[in-house]
Amino acid sequence: MIRIMVIAFSLLILAACAVAPLKESGLTQIKPAGVHEECASAKSGQKFLYSFYASAPVDFNIHYHAGEKIFYPFERRGVTRDDGTYVPDHEDIYCLMWTNNQKTMATLNYTYEIQTVVRPLTPPPPTRSGSGY
Repeated sequence: MIRIMVIAFSLLILAACAVAPLKESGLTQIKPAGVHEECASAKSGQKFLYSFYASAPVDFNIHYHAGEKIFYPFERRGVTRDDGTYVPDHEDIYCLMWTNNQKTMATLNYTYEIQTVVRPLTPPPPTRSGSGY
């Protein structure tokens, strides 16, 4: 009986992990000329929701690596706060990166979440204008 309960509990934990979106947050200090980076795997059909506040202007980007090249699909320069959504167009490891170009320390408070984009299984039925129904 205990063995069955352990197996059932393990399956419940695995199921919860499979559907739970990745959500991360943190509070960190970025040295002058320093960076802070958070990376996670995402794919088409998912989206990043992000938000941050910095005590000094920072450069923020979302990027991924392809071989020796780095691609920057999203960049903001000299911002102290931002929030938004980024939708990847392919599976890869995407990094959110903050760069402190100031001569003083910057405090960064951030959060991001990766969610699956919910799409309807079937298209809605067409509507007919002028219908007498």
